[in-house]
Amino acid sequence: MTKTTSTRVFFHRQPLHMAAGLVFAAIAWRSVDGSTIDGQALGILTPVWLVTGFAVGIAHQAYVWVMWRGELCWEIVTRSLGKEGGFLFYRIGFFILFGSRFVVAFALAYADFGSWYTPNYLTTIIALLLFLPAGYTFLSIAKYFGFARAAGADHFNREYRTKPFVRKGVFKYIPNAMYTLAMLLFLAIAVAVGSKAALALAAFYYTYIWVHYYCTERPDMD
Repeated sequence: MTKTTSTRVFFHRQPLHMAAGLVFAAIAWRSVDGSTIDGQALGILTPVWLVTGFAVGIAHQAYVWVMWRGELCWEIVTRSLGKEGGFLFYRIGFFILFGSRFVVAFALAYADFGSWYTPNYLTTIIALLLFLPAGYTFLSIAKYFGFARAAGADHFNREYRTKPFVRKGVFKYIPNAMYTLAMLLFLAIAVAVGSKAALALAAFYYTYIWVHYYCTERPDMD
């Protein structure tokens, strides 16, 4: 690719991607009137945890955009660290940010416990029903797909680009289960503890991951 073409590819749909993150975060914040939420976890107020959750989600997807497109256009990581070293460097950052989503979600759920309703046997069952397909998806990723490939190995290793789509486990029934089902785990957390702030964060994560798919992953596949 020429320098102009590479730059165009790098930024393709990304202004929309980042703007959508800010808009969705603002909508989620207003939906629960974030400034009035009480509670705290680890000495940090609930509104701060909620904003941190939004920031982590946006940072995670921005990180993936920069690393994926930077590698596709200019090999920004593998050129200096090599194919294996570069992908390892990327994966460390990826899984730190991915894990941070859960750290913040659990802290928020603890800080805002019961603000939506008081959990009971029925809501526990509903949370479990949400957890089961999400959990099965993570098991299918581990067994049939691989977390390395799920993180975007095809951007760093051309061998992955010729591999067929996985059609085993949950992917036999729902090809795009990582987006459709896996992200339900955050909703299960919100339902389990009856937290409206955790619900707002779960809704943000679920909708915003689809923006990532439209703005980054789908164009990269093409």
